Amino acid sequence: MARSGILAAAILLTCAALVAQPKTQLRPETVAAYEKYAARVEQNLDQQLSGDANFFLAGSNGKGWREQVRAGVVEPRATERSLEVKGGLIQDWTATMFVRGAAGEDVIALLTDYDHHKDVYPEVIDSKLVRRNGARIHSSLRLLKEKVFTVVLDTEHDVEVLTKADGRWQLRSRSTRINEIRDAGKPKEVMLPEGKDSGFLWRLNAYWSIQEGDGGTYVECRSVTLTRGVPFGLGWIVKPFTLSLPRDSLKATLDATKRTLLERAD
Repeated sequence: MARSGILAAAILLTCAALVAQPKTQLRPETVAAYEKYAARVEQNLDQQLSGDANFFLAGSNGKGWREQVRAGVVEPRATERSLEVKGGLIQDWTATMFVRGAAGEDVIALLTDYDHHKDVYPEVIDSKLVRRNGARIHSSLRLLKEKVFTVVLDTEHDVEVLTKADGRWQLRSRSTRINEIRDAGKPKEVMLPEGKDSGFLWRLNAYWSIQEGDGGTYVECRSVTLTRGVPFGLGWIVKPFTLSLPRDSLKATLDATKRTLLERAD
């Protein structure tokens, strides 16, 4: 068998082995580690909003970053290396873009229009604004995660919009519930208990920083996720997929956001 054929067979066997893994359980210490990490991220965001640190993480790249961002969506980069914690894996990715002709309020309006996220974002197959109280929002999203495997998740999120008078905004979205759905869309559809599933996604926080300038708006999104750890013996092939999924999801989210804002600006 050719080397490429051997590799393809190995990938298929490994993927089958991962799918066949028994359901895992989210541990309290895993949640605690994620919450501690997210709290540190939000402390950094507070500093960015107050002016005690660069408002955009891209700004830490030095001079010329704005020109680079205006040239197109910057590829997502690992804000920090993936952190393996007991029973799980935390990933932290950031991407930045510039949308010419868009106002900051246009970006906020799109990001908080949860009733229509299913019409904008490729991973969202259903979406709903549950309630809104001023700058605080609660949303419900059904997500389709697809990369070798297909996973459907029902999720809920608390969202907070923070506004500064100088044309800067932050939107902080924190998942409050994530349930894996088996046989989604079929008569025998089942919602698995939270934290007692395949562990493809247990937590998802998205932090958006938005600032007007240069005839448009700069937009940065930081995605912090928690998943199960890589099963023993499968790291050589599974880990690259595990690491690329949140990265690809972030890139697709920014691409869809930019495309929609440009279409509305025309």
